[in-house]
Amino acid sequence: MRERQINSYKQLRNYVSSCPLPAGLGWDYASYPVNIGYRDLGNGVRKGVVTGYTPFDTTVGTPYYQCRNGTQIYINFSTGNDTTGDGSLGNPYKTPDKAITQANAAGNPATLWYDGGSRWGRVGAGSTRSVTATVPIANIARNGTVIMGTFANYTYVADGTYAWCYRISGGRSSVAGVYDKTQFDRFGNFKMLTQVASAAICSRVPGSWFMDSGASPASPLIHMFDESAPVDATCMVLVAESAGQMLDRTFGAAPQHVFYDTDTVGDGWEIWGSRIKIFGSAYGASAKIAAFRRVASKYCGYYLADNMNAIGFDNWWGLAWLEECYVGHAAFDSYNFHNTLATKPTSVMTLNCKADDSGWVLGSTVGAYGIGSQNHYTFHEDLITGIDVAGDFNFARGGSVRNIGTSKVLMHGSRVRGDRGDLEAGGTAFPQEIGTVAATSAQIFLSEVQLEPTAGGFAIYNGSGSGNISLRNMPDFRGRVFGTLGTWG
Repeated sequence: MRERQINSYKQLRNYVSSCPLPAGLGWDYASYPVNIGYRDLGNGVRKGVVTGYTPFDTTVGTPYYQCRNGTQIYINFSTGNDTTGDGSLGNPYKTPDKAITQANAAGNPATLWYDGGSRWGRVGAGSTRSVTATVPIANIARNGTVIMGTFANYTYVADGTYAWCYRISGGRSSVAGVYDKTQFDRFGNFKMLTQVASAAICSRVPGSWFMDSGASPASPLIHMFDESAPVDATCMVLVAESAGQMLDRTFGAAPQHVFYDTDTVGDGWEIWGSRIKIFGSAYGASAKIAAFRRVASKYCGYYLADNMNAIGFDNWWGLAWLEECYVGHAAFDSYNFHNTLATKPTSVMTLNCKADDSGWVLGSTVGAYGIGSQNHYTFHEDLITGIDVAGDFNFARGGSVRNIGTSKVLMHGSRVRGDRGDLEAGGTAFPQEIGTVAATSAQIFLSEVQLEPTAGGFAIYNGSGSGNISLRNMPDFRGRVFGTLGTWG
């Protein structure tokens, strides 16, 4: 009865809920004085609100203000030119690296304006991230959606032996995935073709591909779902590579403030087949802000384990802020946070963020599950504090939300559902929406979180011990919990 009453109460349309920060959370409230809440829009949909602080503050003197009022440089992937361009609105540069080089030379905080509607695909490893920013930069999408990724334009030719199969003219090795851009999965993303073990199988199975590494030149064989000849408008081949990630900003020992934002709410960023990562090999002289708004990472590919996490931050002293961001079909984790140096704190805010369908990988588990725990929302090591407001995490494979080390997370008004676990891939994680890893002291505080476990799965799996996961204004999920839970607030 208690569970039924609480769920009914929280489903009231326009129900407004605020949430205090629990004692011991570790959030840097002095630097980032946030107040969190959400508004219930009905049918399980919630809109999170954070007041008191935003990194996108245009008040005079803030880092974001300094960038938006600093050096102004324009980029257009289609019409820009790094040789004859000057970075002005009428004569833009073509590449981000050229623009960053100019911003560094000016020596002031800068805004880089990216024209939407054009696409920046793969033109060689390292082509879009070889220059390290030495000044704070705000990257702004304008006039539509900016699309970047490890795709390229290919010409496809019919294979002479296997019916319905097509090759890339000139060859293409190190393929991370093939997608049909006319077909959509249940999450609204392009439908992935299944990699199969032989050319003969590929010929028999519509919606499949085979990596013919023995051919000269090596090329994937592609059999489209409707058995048509693939063209760029219908087929996307993503390349696996360890460098050249599209929004991969390596700061080394001198991190800078970095922002990714949009000119209007109708503009956006989409990254296809590549991770988004902000990290340093050492902490800078002071805490820094890395803030993303309206950024989507889709189809994050397979190459090395660290590259399979769609959005990640490593060793970031200061604030990592993600607002209205989306991850779809990541090879490993959707949102992943590390602090391997573990001497300076990282504060993470995810506001109205969403993730669908994590955990695919090439190799022995083609078309099935990833190897090991593939999560949507993961914190590692120590001195990391996360706050998630009205997040929506759906269909992970190995635990939707999992904490490790001494990391701490507060979730308020979020929705977590549909985890499948990783037992089918030879892992050890039962289906679980919220979980901690054994032999750690990680803590999770849940407030009015909607948990929808799969049949036979756990709503909460407390592997760390007694009281490491605590509830506020939530049902007790009798029969769907492993371990002992606490309460707070």
